[in-house]
Amino acid sequence: MLNNYKQLKIMLKDIKKYQIYTSISLVFYTGILYALIIQIQRFIDRLTVNNVKSITIDELITILALLIILSIATFLSQYLFNRLPIKAKNIFIGKIYKETLKKSNLFFDKHGESKIYSLISNDAVTFSQMISVNPVVIAYQSITLLLCVILIICTQWILALIILFFVSCCFIFTAFLSKKIAKYNNQVFSEKEEMTKQILDGLENHRVIEILKKNILFSDKFNGFLLNKLQKVELKQAGFNSQYMTIYMLLTVVLPFLSVVLGLYFVSINIMTIGQVLTIYTLTSQLQEPIRQIAAVRTNRDSVMKLSERLSIFLDNDHMPNKKKIDELKSLDFENVSFSYEDLTILNNVNMSIYPSSNHILIEGESGCGKSTLFNLMMNFNSVLGGHIKVNNLDIEKIDMNSYYKDVLYVEQKPVIFKDSLYNNITLYDDFSQEMINEVIDVCQLSDFYLINKDTIIDLKSISGGQAQRISIARILLRKPKLLLLDEPTSALDEKTSINLSSALNTYCNKYKIKLIVISHKKDIMSICEERLVLKNGELKYD
Repeated sequence: MLNNYKQLKIMLKDIKKYQIYTSISLVFYTGILYALIIQIQRFIDRLTVNNVKSITIDELITILALLIILSIATFLSQYLFNRLPIKAKNIFIGKIYKETLKKSNLFFDKHGESKIYSLISNDAVTFSQMISVNPVVIAYQSITLLLCVILIICTQWILALIILFFVSCCFIFTAFLSKKIAKYNNQVFSEKEEMTKQILDGLENHRVIEILKKNILFSDKFNGFLLNKLQKVELKQAGFNSQYMTIYMLLTVVLPFLSVVLGLYFVSINIMTIGQVLTIYTLTSQLQEPIRQIAAVRTNRDSVMKLSERLSIFLDNDHMPNKKKIDELKSLDFENVSFSYEDLTILNNVNMSIYPSSNHILIEGESGCGKSTLFNLMMNFNSVLGGHIKVNNLDIEKIDMNSYYKDVLYVEQKPVIFKDSLYNNITLYDDFSQEMINEVIDVCQLSDFYLINKDTIIDLKSISGGQAQRISIARILLRKPKLLLLDEPTSALDEKTSINLSSALNTYCNKYKIKLIVISHKKDIMSICEERLVLKNGELKYD
């Protein structure tokens, strides 16, 4: 766990200089504040002890100057302090997101998109903010506490001992409460992750829920989770937080009044002055904040360690070291490949050899027989449970997938559209000549649509299913892979558009020597395939 914490913390090394600037500004603020307190004490003592009737111009200028400097120092320190977690959050989430996009599909299958989303949007934000702020709080509040204690002792050491005894008792009790609060904080994190999962599940499948009239079922299920799980943990957390805040209020309200009562007693026996009583009162009012903040950081420390454990999945390297890069795809072979989902056998001892220069292949079979699973295995999105998939006679698990994906690409049945311009959706910010772009636009029957909407921001809601499908195909064709997998590429197209696209696609692929493997039930796209494979009962056979 500690190693995970250190690795994650390294991602935030860029904020160290901001932490130093913030700490210096906060310590400067504290120094000015205490200088002002001492200056006011001296003035009050001159009025009450020495019977001075008026304030001098120099004293007035000094106090006003300190007030102005204090105001400036307050703004500067608070600005830097509030800016720190914002910078840390953006730096950390950016790096975590970058690491996430490097992961293979196996990572997403293992952890689930809702969990990954929750970790990035909740846990990563909290972790980065704690890591950035905690060292500053410890440094600043420790110095503040030390200066405060020294000034109290210098003002009246007997009263200081009484105050420090009271504070020590509160500090010990808060240490116990901090551990309890950290425990329930971690439980709340876990339950909120489950809450996010349920929310996303409902939002993503809202159409099915509405059609089947299961709104009440899913809302009752969610409310049951909130009341029976999340709320129970949060109420226990609230109980310990209340005890913690009670101690904080005692330090905030009771301690300053206690110092005043005892101080006035010492004044009556000529041990203290009125100015010293006011100083003690002010300092004890200041004393509670460092104690609360340091105790809170101690609570955060336990939470940070738990968060680092949860975020450690982003540190896992799911890629084998020293993987072999391929210059070009020469062969892709299935050797006795088997695959199943739990107890359901999908593929059973499948054998197949694919060569880029050979004919286009059509894969036929009933819905759910495993055709898309074949494609997922070819793309290494899933791992085989038996047998081997070999690329250029090497096991696919030993192949560097970046080099593999230069030659093998996949257009899934569900179109992928990014919220961006039509042009950027196709190019994904890579450099292509306008001639190359126009060519794939023509193949995909997008010419008119592209001419009008090239710079228009689109998403899946703003365009038709057929347009989305053709944009997804254009994006992949532009990159001219040696092997292109198409899963129901014309399912959302009308007959005329489907026929025209199929014909143009065949011409384009023959021109650039792109081999197609197609899953489809539509005759137009089926007609361009010279070979047919049938998948039935987990077995793949040539027709």
